[in-house]
Amino acid sequence: MAKRIVNILLTALMLFFMLTTYLSGALLLAVGVGYGTALKNNPDSVANYTRTASFRRTTGEYMDALYRAVSGDEPLTLPYDDDVAFFAYGLDTNRVYCSDGAVFDIPSFDEKYMNSPSYIYYLKYSSASFRGNDKASGVTETFDYSYTAAAAAVCGNDVRYYADAAIILAAEPPAYGLRGYAYSRTEFFLLKNGAQVLFVAAGLFLTSLAVLLTARTRRRMIERSLAAGWSWIFAEIKLAAVAVLVWKLAGFLIRGETTAFWALTAAAVLPLAYLIYCGIRYENGGFFRVSLIGRAYALVRDLYDTVAPVSTPLRRFRRRAAALMVFGIALPALFFVLADVLVGLEAVRISAAVVLVVDSVVAVLLFRRYGKLVNDVGALTRLTSVFEQGGRLPETDVPKNDDIRRLADNLRRYDESVDAAAERKIQEASLRMQQVYESVDEIKAQLGTLCEMLGDGASPEAAGQARSILEMADDMQRELLSESMLNAPVLKRMDLLAAMDEVLNAKIAEFSAARLRVRSRLPDPPAYITADYAHIRAALDILFTNTSLYAQAGTEVEITLEKDGQNWVYTVENEESPYAYAGAAGAALAARLNMAREYVSLNGGTLAQESDNGRNTVIMRLPAAR
Repeated sequence: MAKRIVNILLTALMLFFMLTTYLSGALLLAVGVGYGTALKNNPDSVANYTRTASFRRTTGEYMDALYRAVSGDEPLTLPYDDDVAFFAYGLDTNRVYCSDGAVFDIPSFDEKYMNSPSYIYYLKYSSASFRGNDKASGVTETFDYSYTAAAAAVCGNDVRYYADAAIILAAEPPAYGLRGYAYSRTEFFLLKNGAQVLFVAAGLFLTSLAVLLTARTRRRMIERSLAAGWSWIFAEIKLAAVAVLVWKLAGFLIRGETTAFWALTAAAVLPLAYLIYCGIRYENGGFFRVSLIGRAYALVRDLYDTVAPVSTPLRRFRRRAAALMVFGIALPALFFVLADVLVGLEAVRISAAVVLVVDSVVAVLLFRRYGKLVNDVGALTRLTSVFEQGGRLPETDVPKNDDIRRLADNLRRYDESVDAAAERKIQEASLRMQQVYESVDEIKAQLGTLCEMLGDGASPEAAGQARSILEMADDMQRELLSESMLNAPVLKRMDLLAAMDEVLNAKIAEFSAARLRVRSRLPDPPAYITADYAHIRAALDILFTNTSLYAQAGTEVEITLEKDGQNWVYTVENEESPYAYAGAAGAALAARLNMAREYVSLNGGTLAQESDNGRNTVIMRLPAAR
């Protein structure tokens, strides 16, 4: 119990550091880009946020929108949603826009908003000059600029001349944000505190990243869990999320809002990319494997396969049943739907629903019942034809009290007893052959040690004799393989999980002595393959023996079995002992792997071994039973 609590706490701590790495990295990216943009836009030092480039630019955009509304025919549309009060009047159009319905002229607007403590910025344009006050620093500062001088001081480096118009704008203190006046607060914060925030974010990021790189095994366990969870999300939802994200990012990029673009990138792209990475690495590239469309197709395929296609009449029946579903249900239902859409008659709508439901129920019941009848006839046909072919009796649904059923059961039990005796003989012969093979392998190892002891000072005669003996041992091993029963596997349907469980239980003592911890990720039984049970068990025994002998003591061994298309993929990963490939140990390890590879290849599979940075991986692929 205590060990379990410690593992839970360590996993929670690892999740905390992973979250810290992501948040600090996102903060580092967003603040770094924003700080650089703010420095570029504001080369001179600013005293408060009303002096920033973004504040001046936003002010110019508000004034332009008000002027367009009072001087032209287009309606008033403010560029941002800040808390602002405004009054605009066009002399030529006699059009007035005011945010306050209780104010009707400029003097009353000045009286209400110019000295109001709720509004920190007040700007008034009339007679080709910009006048107002600024209370953002806590002290009221008044200003008066001509329209040419106001370009750099008020409106963002663009000369603005609003002919025959009077425009007034008052702004409340904004919050922090990425649009309008709110962005000016963010820009001013980055100018004053960006370097300190970058320093703290870099420290958090490097510290948490170092912890993640150190605790590699636990991080991989969490990444596998993330990959397994991500694989349950349907591919259509994944694609929709990626498409929406790309569309949003493209919109930000096209509109040129650089800071917002990078902030959204850090907030959304990084975790999505990390989930995709986990899925590709630990789910065999299964990012698009689980699909809602695929599951719907599998459901329809299962219904279609209700009648097993073991003969030409059955295949013909399946085609006729499929044609009945399409032309008897799908096309009439489509006709009713189109009539409802084009004509809209209530009678069509009601009859379409009734006919669709009734036809669906009748067709499904007919298909299932008639399919069972045809399958029973097909089973009886296979049962009677097997006597001429000399094969095994298939399973049948004939009643138990039927004479044919009793005869079939007796013949099946006889076949099973013969197979069991033959399998036992093969197992005994394979075991003896393996013992002889290992003895010869031990002789080779001893000869290799003797050659090393003799060294370079040995006489040519002694060295030649040692080489001759080694060649004789190699010839003996090749002869054993060629003469062994490996060349005649008895292929049968077997459960790979049962064989793994049997071998692993036999190796528990060896794993315990080596202080190895086994962590397995296995599917629900059964995992059927078509192979020789003795061969597969011998190959698994060799792999488990190599792991117990050559894995680093005190580490964790990861065992995985998963379905990949038409194959079962069995994987063993462990940390290598530094002595795994030293001298005779390396030769023995290679010899055992070659023998296991021979067992697997004779049963239609492959076995590969990889070693990278002290991490050993053995991958065995075996074809799944059809």
